[in-house]
Amino acid sequence: MQIAYKGDALLKHPGLAPDVAGEVDKIQAASRKLRRTLDETVWAVDPENDTLDGLAGYVIGLAQELLSGANVLCRFDFPDVLPVRTLRRRPRHSTSRLVNSPGEHGAEAQ
Repeated sequence: MQIAYKGDALLKHPGLAPDVAGEVDKIQAASRKLRRTLDETVWAVDPENDTLDGLAGYVIGLAQELLSGANVLCRFDFPDVLPVRTLRRRPRHSTSRLVNSPGEHGAEAQ
């Protein structure tokens, strides 16, 4: 994330040329995408996340992060207490793709 923060600082520079600002934006976007991908990978391989509660928490957090700036209304309808269930790895590995799709395509959705 230091790359994104340094990009923010650079974009505030008064003499920054517009073409350079565009490249800085691209670098920041790539940096954020890389961080998200690393976070998803670490989450997917951590055996402590093999629970229904862990999956719900991850999906909520990821959706809020990805969709916050995408003009997408994000509602969660989970019970206060989820049943204790252990998940198989394969469904858990596919979770981030389900949440990433609407955010990546930028379509207005709910």
